[in-house]
Amino acid sequence: EPALSCYKMEREWCDEYEACTHHVGMAFTTSASSAKATPSGTPTTTTKTISINDLCNQDVLTNKRQHSICLEECSKRSCCFEDVPVLALSCYEEEREWCNEYEACTHVGMVFTTSSPSAKTTPAGTPTTTTKTISINDLCNQDVLTNKRQHSICLEECSKRSCCFEDEPALSCYEEDKEWCRQYQACTLVGMTFTTSTPVV
Repeated sequence: EPALSCYKMEREWCDEYEACTHHVGMAFTTSASSAKATPSGTPTTTTKTISINDLCNQDVLTNKRQHSICLEECSKRSCCFEDVPVLALSCYEEEREWCNEYEACTHVGMVFTTSSPSAKTTPAGTPTTTTKTISINDLCNQDVLTNKRQHSICLEECSKRSCCFEDEPALSCYEEDKEWCRQYQACTLVGMTFTTSTPVV
């Protein structure tokens, strides 16, 4: 049982008994395949590769040890699960396929964070990817006034609608897309203002 295995944490101690793999059919169990250099003619360690779905299954809800092992494995792709206010550290948007390989981590409360909603079709009975949609109001709140990092993240998000805040009226898209622009009203917290030929109500 992967959750009860101590091989990963006590590899050197376990390897002292590798002869057991040749005489009584026992095999070391690890969450990742391992390669061990041995002198020519010396038997190599036999290991079984344990997938993330084996480590992070429904058992983590009742087995504290397996829950801990699952959490440790999920931490290897922690950038997939970065939350506010560090959305800028999230790699989910860029590495969605790689991140989705670890969707079993949702069993231990980890969720993918994305700046836009995502829809994923999965076979019946297969868990769907859980994502949090981060709104502009979450990114650009009063914290930007004291938190430099969040200020930077807010500014980066606001730049996606920079035409709404153009100083030069001729380059501004505010008059043509008022409703779209006003969705980013929170950007005024980082000093951005709508440019219009008429007062903004």
